Amino acid sequence: SVVYERAYEFGAEMGTRWFDIFRLQLLPQVIAARNALETPISPSNLANIQNKYYAPIPVNEMLKNPKWTQNPGY
Repeated sequence: SVVYERAYEFGAEMGTRWFDIFRLQLLPQVIAARNALETPISPSNLANIQNKYYAPIPVNEMLKNPKWTQNPGY
């Protein structure tokens, strides 16, 4: 219910709403609920976004531990 309420409170504030959608991995549900008359999201952009649910590991941290591999998409 908190996420639903935040959608109304921050609907016009793209950065805040987008962070909630992205952080909670709600993008497929949000796209499914969109009106067909809204600007469509291309499938290639959608795949690119969903591949980046994880943030990149900083280069300095990667250098400290050579066994680590970078998160997918980066």
